Amino acid sequence: MTHCEDFPCCGHEPGCCPDFDPETGKQLNMKCTCGATVPLTSRFSICEGCMKSDDPYDDGDDWCDEDEEDEEDDIAVIEPPVGSWASTARMMAAGDDTGFDWDAWKDEMKERG
Repeated sequence: MTHCEDFPCCGHEPGCCPDFDPETGKQLNMKCTCGATVPLTSRFSICEGCMKSDDPYDDGDDWCDEDEEDEEDDIAVIEPPVGSWASTARMMAAGDDTGFDWDAWKDEMKERG
């Protein structure tokens, strides 16, 4: 079993370090978490056998977009402090449909002091 030269800091699981050409140092393949060799041309570093696993504990929801939507909802919007230039610019921009650049105005006010 070969290891990366910086194993275990490489991040590969034991037995999953890819093979390298000893003369050029070029990576020759990838290793699946089961230890199977996967060609470099593969889109995934997991072998087809593991991807098609009949694991009864695998619910198949590993790539569910639903979780990503939930995470977006959990992000809190941080408002600028009341009375700051940013707060004033936001308030003015909310009722303005002229296209005035309130962000540039805010920056100019900050520079003036």
